[in-house]
Amino acid sequence: MSKAIESLSPADKAALKAVLDPMFEATLDAQIAAIGYWRVETYAQRGDIAPAYGDRCRVVNATETAPGSGLFGPPSRDFVYTQGGGTGGADAWVGERTDAELNAMLDAAFADIDTNLGDLQAEQLRSVAVVTSFGAMGAISGDGLYYGRHVFVANASETAPGSGIYGPPGRMYVWVENGNGPGADAWLGYMTREELAVEIDAGKARDMELGVRIDAMGPADITSLTSAPANGELGATTSSLALTWSILTEGGTPLAQKISWGGNIVHLDGSARSLTIPPPAWAAQTQALVIGDSLSSPGYSDLLATATGLTVTRVALGAQTSYKQALRVGAQPLYVTLSGNTLPATGTEATVDLLNGAAPNVANPASLLTTADGDPSALYQITGTINGVAVTMLHRPATAPNVYKMTQAGGAPVTVPAGSLFVPDWSAAMRTHELWICVGRNNVTDPARIRADITAMIRMARGQRILLFGIINAPDEPTGSANLATIKGLNDWMRATWPQYYVVDGSGRDLRQALLASGGTSGNDLIDRNNEVIPRSLRVAADDLHLNSTGYGIWSSLAQTFRSAQVAPATSIADGTVITLNANGRLRQLTFAKLPRRFWGVSANAALTGAQVIALAGSELSSARAKAFTVTAADQYVYIAYLASLGDPTGYAIGGFAEGYVKTVVSVTTAAGHTADYIVLRSTNKLTGTVPVEVK
Repeated sequence: MSKAIESLSPADKAALKAVLDPMFEATLDAQIAAIGYWRVETYAQRGDIAPAYGDRCRVVNATETAPGSGLFGPPSRDFVYTQGGGTGGADAWVGERTDAELNAMLDAAFADIDTNLGDLQAEQLRSVAVVTSFGAMGAISGDGLYYGRHVFVANASETAPGSGIYGPPGRMYVWVENGNGPGADAWLGYMTREELAVEIDAGKARDMELGVRIDAMGPADITSLTSAPANGELGATTSSLALTWSILTEGGTPLAQKISWGGNIVHLDGSARSLTIPPPAWAAQTQALVIGDSLSSPGYSDLLATATGLTVTRVALGAQTSYKQALRVGAQPLYVTLSGNTLPATGTEATVDLLNGAAPNVANPASLLTTADGDPSALYQITGTINGVAVTMLHRPATAPNVYKMTQAGGAPVTVPAGSLFVPDWSAAMRTHELWICVGRNNVTDPARIRADITAMIRMARGQRILLFGIINAPDEPTGSANLATIKGLNDWMRATWPQYYVVDGSGRDLRQALLASGGTSGNDLIDRNNEVIPRSLRVAADDLHLNSTGYGIWSSLAQTFRSAQVAPATSIADGTVITLNANGRLRQLTFAKLPRRFWGVSANAALTGAQVIALAGSELSSARAKAFTVTAADQYVYIAYLASLGDPTGYAIGGFAEGYVKTVVSVTTAAGHTADYIVLRSTNKLTGTVPVEVK
C-alpha cells in the first residue's frame, strides 16, 4: 500500500491527506475524551476542546517568552475545567501553578522569613517565644497563652522513633482554638522547611508517575467480540448471552473495561475476556461478601443480613486499611516468598519471609493478617492457592506477632519460587456474591490509595449487586479539619464515579450525611452536629467513632432503602439489543438479533397445516429465503416453509433442474410462540429417493 501511495502525484497525496487527517483527529479526540486528559500545544488548541467538568488539559507552550510579546513557549501548565471557575461565575479552565512557580513562592516565603527573623526575635516576648522543650511550651499560661500565639520549640524532633529523646531540628507551633477538636484548644505545629521540600519532591514524583500512566492509556485493540448464542429466536426468551472477546495486549493489559447493554453497565478489570449477561438474577442471590473494617465486623452487617435474608461472609477485619482488604479479596496482587522457597508436606508450616517484598509486620502495608501492635487475637488465617497448591496462611498475633506461616492442604513438599502470587479463595466470591463495601476509614489520609482499591474491587465483580458505603468522620475530625475535607472529597468521588452502587437515601444523603441528620436536636448532639461530627447519641462514646446499636440501625435502614430502589438488570436479552465493549476507550459493538425459524422436510400430505409445518424434520434460524438442502423421500412431497414477508422465490430446482412448485400461505405458530404467515412451497409431484433441492 505504501508503494501505491508513493506513486501518487503530489496533488493526489494532498487530497488523500485532507481526507485522512480529520478521520485520525476524530479518533484521537474520542480516545482522549474517554480518558478525560488532554495535551495540546497552544491555548488556541485548548479552545477547540469541548470539555466536561473535571477534565484536565496540559498546554505545552503556556508561558509568554517575554512580557507583552504574545509569543509562548515552555514550561507547560496544567488546567482543570471548573464549574464557575471564570469571571462572573462562568465555567472556565483554571490553571495550576507550575513547579517553578511553586518553588519561587517557597523561596520568596522563606526569604521573607529569613529577612524578618530579626524583627521576630525583637517581638518574641509578646508574639513569639523560643523554648528548648515541649515541657517549656506546655508551661506557657495566663496572659502568655492566647489564640495565635507562636512558639518555636528548638528541640522538637525525636532522635529515634520511640526513644522519648528530642533534639533539633526545631518546629514552630501556634495556639489554636479547637485545634484538637471541639472544645480542645491545642498547639498545632507547622511543617519544617525540610518537610515541605520532601512533600514538594513527593508531589513532583506523583506528577511524573501520573504523566507516565497517562501516556500509557492508549486504547486497547479489540480484535473480536462474540456472543453465544449468536442469535435468538423470535418469540423465545433469551435468558443469557455468553460474551467472549480478545484483545491485542502488545501494549499491556487494559487498565479498565466495561460492558454496557440496554442501560446496564458492568465494570471489569483489565484481565477479563468473558462475561455472561445479564448477570444472575439479583433476587435469587443468597450470599453477601462484607468488605471493610471494624465498622463492618459485625457493625451494620448483622442487621442488614437479617433484613435481607442473605448469608454473610466477612472479609472485614478491624483496624485494616482499604489496601489490606483489597489484598484479602484478590483485588490487589499479593506476592509471597517462603523461607527456602519451599512449601513443606502436609502438617508442617512454612515461614513467610516476604509479602510484596517486605517482612510481615505492622509497617508493611501488605500484611493482610495484621491489625495493630498488641492485638490479643489468637489467630487470623486466610485460604487460597499459591503456585497452584491449596494453602492456608496464618498469623498468631497474641503468641507470635509479625510471624506469618503457610501450610498446604495436602501433599508432598512443593517448590514455590520467590514472589509467587497468592490468590485468596475470597476472590472467587467477588465474582458471585452480593458485595457490601465500606473501606478507607483506617487510611483516610491516603485518598489515592483508597480510590485505587475501591476501583479494583468493583472491577472484580461480574454484574452482581454492589452496595458501596461512604466514609464517616471521627469526633476529632470536625469542620475545618484536613481529614474531614479528604473524607468529603472521597465520598463525592464515590458518588460521582459509582452512582449505581453508592448508598444514599431518598434525599440523596449518603451514610455520613444521614447519620449527621439523625440523633437528638439539643445538647451534645447539637454541638456535635454543628461541628459536622456524628451525634454522640449514635456512637458508643463521646470520643469514639464507632456506632452503637442505634447508629448501626440507621446504617442498615439506609442500606435497605437504597437496595430496594436499585434497578436490577433485565432477566432476558431483547431483540436488537446493542452490546458495547469499552477497553481503555476503544469500542467494539455487536447487535443481538432474534431470527425467525424456517422449516423443510417431506410429507405424504398434499397440503400442510401450521402444526404440520413445524413438525417437518428440518429447521433452523434464518432471516433468508434462499436455501439448498437434501431430503430422503419415499413417495412423498418435498416441502420448505419460510416467512411470507421474504416473498416468492426467484428460482426452484430439484436435482439441479428447474421445476415448478405449489405455493400456499399458512399461519404458523412456532414452538417459541412466534406467530406469522409462512410461504409453504411443495414439489409438484411425490418423489422417492435422495432429493437435492435449491430455493432461490
